[in-house]
Amino acid sequence: MNSYQTIVEWASKELPEWEADLVRRLLEDSHLSPEQLEQVSKNALHAFDINQSSETKECHPPAYVLEGSDASATSSPIKLCEISLVKNINAIHCDAKLPFGHSGITLIYGENGSGKSGYSRILKNACFAKHVESNLLCNIYKPKTNDQSAQIVFIKNDSRESWTWKPGSSHADLSLINVFDTECGKTLLDSNNRVTYKPRGADIFDHISQVIESVKSVF
Repeated sequence: MNSYQTIVEWASKELPEWEADLVRRLLEDSHLSPEQLEQVSKNALHAFDINQSSETKECHPPAYVLEGSDASATSSPIKLCEISLVKNINAIHCDAKLPFGHSGITLIYGENGSGKSGYSRILKNACFAKHVESNLLCNIYKPKTNDQSAQIVFIKNDSRESWTWKPGSSHADLSLINVFDTECGKTLLDSNNRVTYKPRGADIFDHISQVIESVKSVF
């Protein structure tokens, strides 16, 4: 069991409903919007039965859901094969394919706007990364839509498998692949540029006290 899963199970089973919902929100985005902070306050007021009739509750516990089989059943390293059939992620063309070598180093290069960062964002969202963009932008030159996906092909136990990724979804096998970029590196540095480390999800505890203070000001 990894740190993220441990936090999710702890919040779901041991915390009051409104606090579990707060953990869910922080796991999705550690910087809550004013609207989210307002809703957290309303949820807390409901929990203590001091809410007004106009203050509705919106509580959902965090969830840790992985598609695919149990990653512990993998007897050899997971190897990426390609990303294809990308739909509405930045300006990546739907017919484009990004292949990966199975040994050595795969060098990916191209001009600005060719899709390098877009593919990186897909991998960070589909695999494991310390920094993940909560919203992946669509192609600004096409009609806006929430229908986003990509086909990821990988090798597990010498067998090729494919998975249709969508924003926010995770796969048990691909979660074993660690993706690192500049933004991930920034999460390991404090304000004095000293290297720090926190297990995935543990950074929410840095923000909980600030949110609680915001909630206290409502009472």
